[in-house]
Amino acid sequence: MPQMEDIYLLRPLPYSQSKFLRRLTYLLIVFTILIALLFTVSFYMNTKYVKPLAKSRSACPIVKYDYNLLALRWIPTTCSNTKCIADKEKWEIHGLWPTYFNGSWPQFCCNTLPFNVNLIEALVPEMDTVWPNQLPGKADDSLWDHEWSKHGTCSKVGLENGQKSYFAKTLDLFNKYPIQEWLSKAGIIPTTKSNENAYELNKVHEAIESQIGHKVNLQCTRKSDMIDTLYLCFDYQNLTLIDCPKKDSCADKVILPKLKA
Repeated sequence: MPQMEDIYLLRPLPYSQSKFLRRLTYLLIVFTILIALLFTVSFYMNTKYVKPLAKSRSACPIVKYDYNLLALRWIPTTCSNTKCIADKEKWEIHGLWPTYFNGSWPQFCCNTLPFNVNLIEALVPEMDTVWPNQLPGKADDSLWDHEWSKHGTCSKVGLENGQKSYFAKTLDLFNKYPIQEWLSKAGIIPTTKSNENAYELNKVHEAIESQIGHKVNLQCTRKSDMIDTLYLCFDYQNLTLIDCPKKDSCADKVILPKLKA
């Protein structure tokens, strides 16, 4: 004879309990499906983006060069023979270039790491100010694309830490050395082009080198005494300042030109 408790267990569950169990079952099924979808998406993203990125970096071994050259251009000189978008009396970044002591440089070292402006989205407002494209008819990010593809893909910081680190470090170096402020304090200000307004080249060097304790390199336009580019040099390993090994391409007296009227 079955016991009373056995008979109770064989009875159908009340409606409310049955409904609860059905809902619980549905929730478990939905939860399982969501977990499966999340796993699938995660696997896809990892396969499509993360692993290829790591693979592309490993496929591009770091080039051993001698030092890094931070190139800053004086915009009035740059724009004296070229139509610029926003010519102003200021120094702007040209680029950070891996360089050899013999004057040559590695270039376009890793075509599997193309420029991607989305990776530097947070830096763009500052880069638009101190590192802009100046050529009409070119995309706003064309200079950055060129600098990354040609120089950044060869740089130690670029290949070890990625595109954003390359641009961020260049911005940090530029902001660390206020060249225009130092020149102004030494009385070296933009002037009209004339021999009377020229500055002794060694005075320009002194105004900067007394602040940083290392030699810089100045480049002037061909057959001209107008300062065009200033180079600061940094070691390969830690990006600390070193003496620039190159010699100037300027006359004994130089002009820091004003904008054309």
